[in-house]
Amino acid sequence: MARQKEARQRMNYQDAWIASLSSGDTVVEHWVPDDFSPWTRLMNYCKDHNIYLTNLRLTVCSKTIALKPNALGYWQAHQQSYLLGAGDIPIVRGIGFVDGDIVKIVWGIRTPTNQPYFWSEKRSIEGQGCIIWSPSKNTIQV
Repeated sequence: MARQKEARQRMNYQDAWIASLSSGDTVVEHWVPDDFSPWTRLMNYCKDHNIYLTNLRLTVCSKTIALKPNALGYWQAHQQSYLLGAGDIPIVRGIGFVDGDIVKIVWGIRTPTNQPYFWSEKRSIEGQGCIIWSPSKNTIQV
């Protein structure tokens, strides 16, 4: 748990997801100590204000990847990577959008040489929680 907290404290604006909302607002991933994750807070905010995402971007080392605008829904995840060396715990971030019955995901990480590295994958929508849906779906799954 201490390693997670330390890693979260090292997250900064240059490595973050950026959400465009139907209200015209923009939300940048921001961790608050002892609070829900930024994505959970965003899900709750969208539900409480009856708004949704119109786009989602991922920035790593000042390089930004944008997803398909106005998708049926958007997905986000992050994890710690213990594969890159002792002492440092890079954060692997993923964002995705719903396309039919799959989630198309872009993962990004800051390498030990401080360079962005991105890759993509597809997953079945089955079992993928934490999707913020557009009004056409009109539900938020947790």
